[in-house]
Amino acid sequence: MYPGMARRAGEGRGIMRQTRILIYGETDGESLSSVTRELIGKSQDLAREISGASSLEYSLALIDDRTENCRAELSSYGLSRVYIWQDAGGFRADRYAGLLAETVRREEPDILLVGGTPEGRSLAPRVAAEFRTGITADCTELGLDTENRLIQTRPAFGGNIMAHILTPDRRPQIATVRPGVMSPARRTAHCPPPEWILCKNMIQTSAIRLLETRPAEDAEGIDTCRLLLAVGGGVRDREDLEMFRELASLLGAGLAGSRVLVERGFLPPESQIGLSGHSVRPRKLITFGISGSLQFRAGIRQAQQILAVNSDPEAEIFRAAHTAICGDLYEIVPELIGRLRSG
Repeated sequence: MYPGMARRAGEGRGIMRQTRILIYGETDGESLSSVTRELIGKSQDLAREISGASSLEYSLALIDDRTENCRAELSSYGLSRVYIWQDAGGFRADRYAGLLAETVRREEPDILLVGGTPEGRSLAPRVAAEFRTGITADCTELGLDTENRLIQTRPAFGGNIMAHILTPDRRPQIATVRPGVMSPARRTAHCPPPEWILCKNMIQTSAIRLLETRPAEDAEGIDTCRLLLAVGGGVRDREDLEMFRELASLLGAGLAGSRVLVERGFLPPESQIGLSGHSVRPRKLITFGISGSLQFRAGIRQAQQILAVNSDPEAEIFRAAHTAICGDLYEIVPELIGRLRSG
């Protein structure tokens, strides 16, 4: 057990000290995953907002042999240290959790940030149990309070409120962060390179046996669409989706929906936007018949421009929209299709 498991001496009493963040890094092939860049970006933000005379540094743990192509990029983010675990073998949750826990012992972080991916969600609770500390899953925002404790924000009670959670006495404070809800890291010119720490895998066994590997199903690309149409409860019948598919085709856009349509069976789960679905960041998002629940609005926070169509002038979606059209989608959409067809 490292000394940081319990609250460190002097923390919260106005004594100057350094706050440490450890980020669990993931790769897509031979490059950093997008959620890893987002966690580094949030750490950069927290380093700027830290209170008082304290300072903050952030480091990264990579349990992956395919890191050569990441070195130049990682050298430009202001990281203090990068731990690289070699010969870790293929992903096994118990083995990787043991290596991440060992990194925590070596680094002694105040905060551990993990992506809310299938891999991260399987590791973070194991590490939390190892150190008997708290964990907040699927955070949509992170901040620091006046004592530089991590404020972990996530939806609660079915998305009707946003809960702000603290881990006051145990360390590390652990949060998993939903992919796509935070801005990616910014490269910093002339920043000192991180210290590279090569670690040899000392956990060779695993209780998990891999039986089969299957390719992931196509999620229709809504995470990366530049132009995206989203439809909601204002769509009355399944057959009515055809006009939205035609409109999306004419515009060269992707098509997604709210949880209401997924629960009705009108759209597959892969098309759902919101905290229980995908977080999207298109350049332009056009919504039709979506009321704009808290969960849905959290999933579109990174959209650059939002145009909302709804027949209810009091719809919550208009709060998030840059352009609002109050009208009947069954009149507006056919008119749009007709104009696009006629050129």
